[in-house]
Amino acid sequence: MRPPRRIASALAVAATALGVTTDGFPTTHQLYPRETIGDTAVTVTFRATSASASVSSLTLKIDGTATPESPVSIRPQQTVAMTASVPVGLKASTFELTANTSSGQHVVVAAADDVVAGDVFVVTGQSNALAEKHPEEFDLVQHDAASPWIRTVGGMLYKAPSDPANHAWQIAKGGPFDGSTLGTVGEWALRMARDVVDSQHVPIAVLNGAKGGLAISGLLPRTDGGIGNFERLMGRLDAQGLAPSVRAVFLSQGEADIHDQDPSLWHGRFDTLRSAWIAAFPKLAHVYVTQIRGCNEVSGTNAIREVQRQLATTSGGTAGNPDIQVMSTTGMTGFDGGCHFYYAGYQQLGHWYADLLSHDVYGVDGVANIGAPAVATIARANDDLLLTLANAGDAVTADSGSRVDFFVTTTKGAILHPTAISATSTNGVIRLTLPKGSPAVKAVSFRGQSGPKGHPWITNAHGIGLLAFEAVAVQ
Repeated sequence: MRPPRRIASALAVAATALGVTTDGFPTTHQLYPRETIGDTAVTVTFRATSASASVSSLTLKIDGTATPESPVSIRPQQTVAMTASVPVGLKASTFELTANTSSGQHVVVAAADDVVAGDVFVVTGQSNALAEKHPEEFDLVQHDAASPWIRTVGGMLYKAPSDPANHAWQIAKGGPFDGSTLGTVGEWALRMARDVVDSQHVPIAVLNGAKGGLAISGLLPRTDGGIGNFERLMGRLDAQGLAPSVRAVFLSQGEADIHDQDPSLWHGRFDTLRSAWIAAFPKLAHVYVTQIRGCNEVSGTNAIREVQRQLATTSGGTAGNPDIQVMSTTGMTGFDGGCHFYYAGYQQLGHWYADLLSHDVYGVDGVANIGAPAVATIARANDDLLLTLANAGDAVTADSGSRVDFFVTTTKGAILHPTAISATSTNGVIRLTLPKGSPAVKAVSFRGQSGPKGHPWITNAHGIGLLAFEAVAVQ
């Protein structure tokens, strides 16, 4: 068993009873991040100072029982360090610090309830990261996904970064269903965290820093000393000393950039943002990008989606060198016809991301088809195009109607739809049949937006849709 990690809260709590003050004492609902997956406890360290000659000692109680080193003697103007262990798991602790006087008084100078230890994740982007466009569903989300073991700091929609409430621990919720934005983390993020809590039996902190309609340039750190989206998120993380413990970042963004005349700019800005995350989060090992569905059929949507598809890496994530996985939206249900999804879709996304976390972060083996299927190569064989998937073992099914989502560009400039489509689950190949006598083929695109509200027509065994791609060359 690894020794408990020693950590101090960055948010000081002042207690003035009998002239005793504390620095780093736990606060109610606080989650302490563990050092390494597998750690079973975190050791909390805080400092207490007495300015009173009447205080002779301090007693720290955890769940009503004094710690073995209590009481700790203290003299006037002296500062002492005190420690306590918080178990990693679905167990909450109560802290109480009592000042003891020579006359026999015992006065509580600091207390905190519901203190836990677990893991930390970050979500950011624009409105599909917020995932709160349908308030009529907030009660449904709360009933389905809420858990007392999911925490956050402040709230994703809270507008006053200097307000102490924005730096305080909250029990997480999907949306502001009760009129308050404090504690909100978004619908799919809440469902994702709930799945992890249920499967790994560990509390989870999710901090969502998204903002609706924000271009990727608005997510970057400010270079002029001002406070932007990145700084607000970091302020919430730093208030509780969480940045060094963030294990994964989830990005859902790109709709605001579809009118950019040069989509490669998005890629460059993403690289800058990823570098900022690596610098801020030394334990970051995984970055998950949700490929946008888009709000309309403008060409910029397809270009951004292709840029996002190309982000995926296969190096395997390590701290300081995170891998990138791209999640598809072509197989998500519940598209609302605008830019967003009803909870049925966000619920799916939460489940998919939780499965990836189980495998990537928590080391659960034997989990298949949990990533989005992606095209690797395209080759022509007579009147057929053979699309080989990156994961040859992905069991993909293709409804016949999905052929209209493929756009085949010939060397003569014509755009064709295949006349038929089939998929095999044995070797990860999708077969497109071209019209008889078709000219040479230059490239193929798959946009995955046809059918009522984005009906999922090409999916793997886990229900995840094929990643959209644009103008992939035919070998």
